[in-house]
Amino acid sequence: MSLFLRFWVIAMSVVVLAGPVKAQTGAPAKSSASSSPTPTPAPTPIPLPDVVAQADATNGVIRELENDSSVAQARAAVQSTLPTVVAEIDLRSGETTELFSPNASLESIEELQPAWDRLGERLGGWSRNLTRAGTQLDSHIKRLTELTKTWELTAAAAKTANAPAGLLDQINATLSALHTAQAEIENRRSETLRLQAQVAEQQNRVNEALNSVHQAREGAQERLWVKDSAPLWARQPRPGISANLSQASQTTFSAQASTVAIYARKNVGQFFIHAALIGLSILALRWARRAVRDWVKADQSLQRSAPVFEAPVAAAMALSLLFLPFIYPHAPRLLRAGFGSLALIPTVMLLRRLIEHRHFPILYASVAFNFIDQLRLVLATMPTLARWVFAFETVAGIAVAAFLVQNERRDGKIKRAPPFIRIAARLITVLLLVALAANVLGYVSLAVLLGGAVLRSAYIAVLIYAGVRVLEGLSTLALEVRPLTYLHMVRHHRAVLRQRIVWVLHCFGFWAWFNVFLNLLQVQNPFYGTATAVLSAPLSFGSLQLTFGHVVAFVIAVWASFLVSRFLRFLLEQDVYERLRLPRGLPYALSTLLHYLVLLVGFFVALAALGLDFTKFTILAGAFSVGIGFGMQNVINNFVSGLILLFERPINVGDVIQVDANTGSVEKIGIRASVIRTMDGSEIIIPNGTLISGQVTNWTFSDRQRVIILQVNVAREANTTRAAELLTEAALAHPKVARQPAPLAYVVSLSAVALTVELRAWTEQYDEWMQIRSDLVIAVNQSLVRDGIALA
Repeated sequence: MSLFLRFWVIAMSVVVLAGPVKAQTGAPAKSSASSSPTPTPAPTPIPLPDVVAQADATNGVIRELENDSSVAQARAAVQSTLPTVVAEIDLRSGETTELFSPNASLESIEELQPAWDRLGERLGGWSRNLTRAGTQLDSHIKRLTELTKTWELTAAAAKTANAPAGLLDQINATLSALHTAQAEIENRRSETLRLQAQVAEQQNRVNEALNSVHQAREGAQERLWVKDSAPLWARQPRPGISANLSQASQTTFSAQASTVAIYARKNVGQFFIHAALIGLSILALRWARRAVRDWVKADQSLQRSAPVFEAPVAAAMALSLLFLPFIYPHAPRLLRAGFGSLALIPTVMLLRRLIEHRHFPILYASVAFNFIDQLRLVLATMPTLARWVFAFETVAGIAVAAFLVQNERRDGKIKRAPPFIRIAARLITVLLLVALAANVLGYVSLAVLLGGAVLRSAYIAVLIYAGVRVLEGLSTLALEVRPLTYLHMVRHHRAVLRQRIVWVLHCFGFWAWFNVFLNLLQVQNPFYGTATAVLSAPLSFGSLQLTFGHVVAFVIAVWASFLVSRFLRFLLEQDVYERLRLPRGLPYALSTLLHYLVLLVGFFVALAALGLDFTKFTILAGAFSVGIGFGMQNVINNFVSGLILLFERPINVGDVIQVDANTGSVEKIGIRASVIRTMDGSEIIIPNGTLISGQVTNWTFSDRQRVIILQVNVAREANTTRAAELLTEAALAHPKVARQPAPLAYVVSLSAVALTVELRAWTEQYDEWMQIRSDLVIAVNQSLVRDGIALA
C-alpha cells in the first residue's frame, strides 16, 4: 500500500509541474497559428481519367470570368462619361479662377459650391466602382494563375506517363485558353488602373477647387465689413479698356455657354420631363376651364381661382417653375439665368389676372429687377461693369419702394397699400439704401450681399406667389370633382376645407421664400445653427435635465394629438357613421373613446419627445398612484363611470333622462361629468358616478316614443261613447301622432257629477310632445263643442 501511495504522489507532482509548462509553451504556438494565414495547398496535377471533365469545367470558368458584366459596365460607364466630366471641370475651373478675384462676391462664390460637390460625388462613386472592379479582376487573375499551374503540372505528368496524343492536345488547348484569358483580364486590369489614375487626377482637381471655394468663401465673409474696392466715383482709366471688356465678355459668355451645352447633353431627359410636365398641365387646365366657368356661375366664392384656368399656358409654365430645382439640379448659372428670364412672360401674364390693378407696379418692378439681376450675375467676371449695373438696380429699387410707401389717389379717393406691403417696402428701402451706400463707398461684398438678397427675394416671392395661386386653383378643382365629391365632408364643408388648404399653401410658400431669403443673405446655416443651439439649451428642474427643444417637442406633440383627434372624429362623423348606420349613441361613444386613445398615445409620444426615461417614469407613476388613488377617489370614480357609460351605453347623448327631480336631454358625456339640459333651458352638471350608482329614468332608452295623456271630464248625461270617439279622431288627425301603437280613449273614472275620459296617444317627436299635447287639447275642445258635449 505504501508503494502505491508513493507512486501516486510522484505521478500527481509530475502532472502539476508539467501543466504550467505545457500552458506556457502551448500558448505562443496557438497565437502564432491564429495570426498566420492558413497556407494555400500546393497545386496538384489532375488525374488523367479526370482531364476531359476538368477541361470542360475549366473552360466554363474561363467563359464566366471573361463574360463578367459588372466589371465591363463599371469601366464602360467611366470611359463614356469621363471626357465630358473632364471638359466640364476644365470650363468650371476657368470660371472659378475668373470669379476668385479680390472683389469676388460671396453670392458668386456660393453658387460654385453645389456644382463642385456634385462633380466630387460623381468622381467618388466612379472611384469606388473602379476599386471594386480592380479587386474583382485581381481575384480573377489569381484564380486563373492557380488553374494554369494545375494544368502545367498535369501536362508534365501526362508527358511522363506517355498519355495519348488526344489527351495531350486537350491539355495544351486548355492551357492556351487559360493563357489567353489571363492576358485579356490583365489587359482589363491595366485599363481599369489607368481609368482609376485618371479619375484620381480629376478628383484632385475637384478637391483643389473645393478648397479654393472654401478659402474664397472665408475671405469673402471676412471682407463683408472691410472696404474691398475703390469708391465708385474713383475712375481709373486703363488703356484699351474697351477691347479688354469686349474680350472678357466674349470669353465669359463662351465659357458659360460651353458649360450649358455640356449640362444639356448629360441631362437631355430632364428637358423632356420639363416639357411633358408643361404639356400635361396645359391639357389638364384647358379640360377644367369649362367646368370651372360653370362652377363660378353657381358659386361666386370660386371667382378667386377662376383666372388660373383662363390662362392655361401661363399657369402651366408658372407651375413648372416650382419644380425647376428638382428637374434641373446643379444647373449652370447661365441656364438658371435663362430660365429666370423665360419665366418673366408667363408670370406677368398670369399675375395680371390674379392681382389688383393697383399692384401692377410691384409686379413689373420685380420682373425688371430680376432681368437686371440675371444680367449682373452673368457679368460677375467683369466686376466694374457689374458694380455699375448693381448701383442702377439699387437706385431703381429704392424708387419703387418709396412709391409703394406713398398714398395712391384714384378716382378722387386715397387708397393705401396693405399694411404688410408698406412695412416690407420700408424695410426694403432701408436695406437698399445701405447697399447703395456700401457699393458707392467701396464695400462691394456687403452691398452685393444685402442688395442682391433683397432684389432677388422680391422676384422669387412673385414666382412663389404665382405658383401658390396655381396650386390654390388646382385644389379648388380637386374639391369639385370625383372622387373627393363622394366624401360628405367635402360636400358639406367645401368652403372650410378650401380655406384650410389655402392657409397651408400660404404657410408653405412663406416658408419656402424665407429659406430662400436666408440663403441669399448667406445666414441660413448660422440661423438654423443658432436655432438648434437655443433648442439644445439645457433646462434643469432639480434632478430633471431637459432642453428647450424637448419642451417645444412636448408642446408640439400634445398640440398635434389634439389636431389628429379632431380630424379623425370629423372624418368619422362626416363619412363613416352615416354610411354604417350605427345604433344611436354608438358613434358618440366611438368618437369619445378614439379621442381619449389619441390623446393618450400623444401624451406618451410627448413624454418620449421630452426625453424622459420611461423606467423612472413608471416608478414615479407607481409611487404617485397610491396618493392619487386616495386623494382623487371621486375623480377616478367618475372617470371610470364615464368609460362604463360609453361602453355599456345605458345613456346616450340625446336621451331624455330624469335624475331625482331634474328632467332633461343629455348634451354631453364628459370625462368626469355629463351635461343635462332641462326643459327650461338650464344646464345641470351631474357626475358620472351618480348616473351609474343612482336611479336614473331614461325616457328614450329603447325608442324615442312618448305617451301623451289627456283627460277630459264630461257630464254624466253626455254621450261618453261619442266623446271617446272624438278624442281618438282628434289624435289620428294630428300628423305627429304615431299610428303604432294606435291612440285609444277610455272611461277611467266615475263620479256623482262627471265621467272622466282619458286619451292615450304616442308620438316619436319627443322634443315636441308638449306642443303636440297642446294641439290635441285644442282639437278635442273644438270637436266636443261642435258635437254639443258639455264638460263637467
